[in-house]
Amino acid sequence: TQSTWDDRCGTVDKFIGDCIMAFFNAPRRIDSYGQKCMEAAIESQRRLATLREEWVRHGQPALRARIGLHCGRVLVGNYGCNTKMDYTIIGDPVNLAARLESLNKSFGTYTLASSDLLATVKGVLVRPLGKVVARGKTESTEVFEVCGLVSSMDPSEVDRVAVWTSAMAEFLGRNFSAAATLFQKYEELDFGNRHAASMAQMAKNYAVEPPPATWDGVIRV
Repeated sequence: TQSTWDDRCGTVDKFIGDCIMAFFNAPRRIDSYGQKCMEAAIESQRRLATLREEWVRHGQPALRARIGLHCGRVLVGNYGCNTKMDYTIIGDPVNLAARLESLNKSFGTYTLASSDLLATVKGVLVRPLGKVVARGKTESTEVFEVCGLVSSMDPSEVDRVAVWTSAMAEFLGRNFSAAATLFQKYEELDFGNRHAASMAQMAKNYAVEPPPATWDGVIRV
């Protein structure tokens, strides 16, 4: 993991239990820091998948990792006192990245990114999951699952994500019957995806009993 981030000029900040905190664009400014951050996350998951295959062959646990990606203005520098000081970053964007990492549990995903980060990258296939108000937050954040670099994706995966994207568009457009059909189709394509099943059921319920006109589609977790 260290080399994955180092190769892209990332800074591994600290290890917190089994968590790794890293950031980009400090201590020195770099070009395309959002793109480098995204590519580092994708490469980390790719390397972990390779290791996981080897571990399984040796009868060891198939360990996985969750990643949360976000960008924003933060404070960076040396913080502490005369006897203990760390070079780190602090600020609400740091907290939101941590919330996104944890949010993977709710969606059954492993890498989530905010729309703020995606605005700085290109060539990445993502699956829109809607606007979410994360635990401890009051404002919503548009969240996406990171599927990988488009250049390395199988065409079937691109088509599968297109089905999901259409389903979300229908759902947020209050076309709930059409959304339910598409979510069910995605569930079949993605081998029983639990989140798709949940969204399909929600869409069916809304088709029978629509939400109020003030409904904004925001998910609160």
